[in-house]
Amino acid sequence: MKCGSCRSVCPVFAELERESSVARGKLALIEEIAEGKLEVEKRSEDIISLCLGCSACVENCSNGVRAVEIIMAAREALVNAKGMSLPQRTVLSRFLNTTRLMPALLKTGSLLQGLFLKRIPGESGLHLRFPLPYLDKKRFIPPLAEKFFLEQYGGKEIKTDRERERVGYFVGCVTNYLFPSIGEATLNLLKERSTSIIALDEQGCCGLPAYGAGDMQTFRELALRNIKSIEKSGLNEIIVSCSSCAFAFKKLYPKIFRDDERVNKISSKIVEISQYLNAPPAATSYVQPATSDQLPATKKVKVTYHDPCHLNRELGIKNEPREILKTIPGIEFVEMSNPSRCCGSGGSFNLSHYDLSLKILDKKMESIRDTGAEIVVTNCSGCMLQLKDGAHQKGMKVEVLHLAEAIKAFS
Repeated sequence: MKCGSCRSVCPVFAELERESSVARGKLALIEEIAEGKLEVEKRSEDIISLCLGCSACVENCSNGVRAVEIIMAAREALVNAKGMSLPQRTVLSRFLNTTRLMPALLKTGSLLQGLFLKRIPGESGLHLRFPLPYLDKKRFIPPLAEKFFLEQYGGKEIKTDRERERVGYFVGCVTNYLFPSIGEATLNLLKERSTSIIALDEQGCCGLPAYGAGDMQTFRELALRNIKSIEKSGLNEIIVSCSSCAFAFKKLYPKIFRDDERVNKISSKIVEISQYLNAPPAATSYVQPATSDQLPATKKVKVTYHDPCHLNRELGIKNEPREILKTIPGIEFVEMSNPSRCCGSGGSFNLSHYDLSLKILDKKMESIRDTGAEIVVTNCSGCMLQLKDGAHQKGMKVEVLHLAEAIKAFS
């Protein structure tokens, strides 16, 4: 049809206003290359890279065109034909795809980060002392955790009184290395539901950065490693607190390993944290809604919620986080305008097109500012980094929390 309805919802097109930046333009380019009518040039590679993978175009396509899948397949074809750049190859296949090198290097970075980063007085962000690849000096850079989550909990069982069930926990890279407080809040919430938890040992990156870059070999290797880790645990439910990791397990693994019953079985065990907390026993088991006469005579904190693209559009999880937030005493939930609009992170998009990602983020930060919220909550670690950067860039006094952190802060 080539109707162009994607133009009205594409965050990239909204900023660039070029046909090549929207799904219809990219698909036309990919079709011409596939039919041999055009040669692959640097310009065409750049155009195909201008996609966040937010799936807004897919959601609004009346003809059901799976544009994001086609664009990702084109990226894979480009990698197979021309290879990856040295920085991409180093980060994806040599850094992410290791069981020991990445933790060791990041632990060294945690100890030595003061040599490369300096704290901004009065702010929590860090700026670069020396230039590093893909890192802009104005970017918000959270410090690496002194103790990584898996250092403390990996392979250990966290038991609870009156155990109702045992589950596994897949923590994700950002929570593990940057925000272990998310993991700890998740463990505490599960314990309060009489759930014992095992933080999966030998887990690695979910592979989403490699998938987005078209490096399917690395993606498959990372996926198989995580599948083996879950199989080894013997558990029937695996809780995931990062929505992008949940998307990788639930949607990408079965798609890449087509008709593989082993992978489908593992995928069926994955439960995103807000879904788990909304399932029986009810949310009241960890949040006790107070009556008006029980609430302290203090002003409620305004809280708004940002929908991660992978959680909302890909996994269909939209109401669950809101239902939880609305039950928490001390919170006044305020819906922002267009809460499902992409924040501009897009995984590696934020690194390769940083200035453009900030322009896309501007509209999200305006929506947050208009609510008057003191806290913005989301379920995606990548979105958290982006929103923290936005608050830093704009000088906004708004705190960015994961859903699990927000629940623990107010309950």
